[in-house]
Amino acid sequence: MYKFIKRFFDILFSLVALLILLPLFIPVILLLFFTGEHEVFYQQDRVGYKNRIFGIWKFATMLKNSPNMGSKDLTMRKDPRVTTVGRFLRKTKLNELPANVQYSYW
Repeated sequence: MYKFIKRFFDILFSLVALLILLPLFIPVILLLFFTGEHEVFYQQDRVGYKNRIFGIWKFATMLKNSPNMGSKDLTMRKDPRVTTVGRFLRKTKLNELPANVQYSYW
């Protein structure tokens, strides 16, 4: 019963947060779509509690082919692979907002 209640409130608070942040996300999505390579989201695997791997969708702040360019996975200061809008999102930490859809492999 505890897991059900916790899951219910997790989903409820996530939906409320999405509704509150939606006015901020819509302009960011439009800016990314029209100024970048028409990519808005980027899927990344993360390791969570008890080493469980889960996926997270983040705002795309780099060029599509960026892992095959330059320094592979490491981002450097003034990295040319980061888009103009992406630089702003990274500086303001808007690309780190966990409001995007998450899924789990379990």
